[in-house]
Amino acid sequence: QLHAALVKSGLARDPIAASRAVAFCAGDGRDAAYAARLVRHHPRPNAFMWNTAIRALADGPGPGAAVALFVDMLGSPTPPERRTFPSLFAAYARLGRAGDGAGLHGMVVKLGLGGDAYVRNSVIAMYASRGAADEAIALLARCEAFDAVACNSAIVALARAGRVDEARAVFDGMPARTVATWSAMVSAYSRDSRCHDAVELFSAMQAEGVEPNANVLVSVLGCCASLGALEQGAWVHAYIDKHDVAMNALVVTALVDMYCKCGDIRKAREVFDASRSRGQAKLSSWNSMMLGHAVHGQWREAAALFSELRPHGLRPDNVTFIAILMAYGHSGMSVVAKAVLASMASE
Repeated sequence: QLHAALVKSGLARDPIAASRAVAFCAGDGRDAAYAARLVRHHPRPNAFMWNTAIRALADGPGPGAAVALFVDMLGSPTPPERRTFPSLFAAYARLGRAGDGAGLHGMVVKLGLGGDAYVRNSVIAMYASRGAADEAIALLARCEAFDAVACNSAIVALARAGRVDEARAVFDGMPARTVATWSAMVSAYSRDSRCHDAVELFSAMQAEGVEPNANVLVSVLGCCASLGALEQGAWVHAYIDKHDVAMNALVVTALVDMYCKCGDIRKAREVFDASRSRGQAKLSSWNSMMLGHAVHGQWREAAALFSELRPHGLRPDNVTFIAILMAYGHSGMSVVAKAVLASMASE
């Protein structure tokens, strides 16, 4: 309707009016694809229009479409500039195409934008997403001044490449750290199954008065589960409640998993039931709770949860079936287990 009104009024060709239309369509929850169509059909779209549509596509469900729109931009009279590239590197990261993104990195260098912090950090983040540690570290070394964002991405890159001690060296060498820095390093230890190091670093974070985010807490809860550290895990839970940390599905699942693996199935079910009543328990939370019941020999409780999945609008996945098969395995109900296997085949 907005576009039709612009066409009827003769303003569709006006760059200011067209830019506002593109920005409106590219807003959160709107139609990024339509924003791209507006750009493609404009006789002479400006850089703002191209960049806005590319960013909306890269952040939304169509990162591949963002790259395609950029290719169209290259064939237009409007050249790309520094605000064009970060969204494209994010798109390549989401697509898992860091190799293609390396070609774009070459274009950035040729355009003389390699030293721009905004562009450079997006390149490092792209390399980090694929664990391309050498490329990320090489770019970090070119920073003329300390850049926390670049360091954080380098830590992620090294961690994903399995070079956790090198990641810690970057962490220790930083003159200042953000919450994201601590989160990246705690996650690095957690992913590498160095749970004692992760919990120790979390304690150091607390000692320095840094307030952890949800990602840190999820990583620490996972480590507490692996270590069977119920007291430490319960402390994290109390911290979440005291500081009103948002109880998203990741946090709920981490809490349920921690209590189950630490042997407190009653507390795990308490967290699960409370979260379910608030609509915060996703399939991963249900799976963790069913696995907890199954491991503790509570097959009836696991089976009851399994029967409630579909009424709650959830579709079982492979983890769900493993949990229920484990539960029925403890019950000795082989006939029911075979029926579950048959239902798996039909899913």
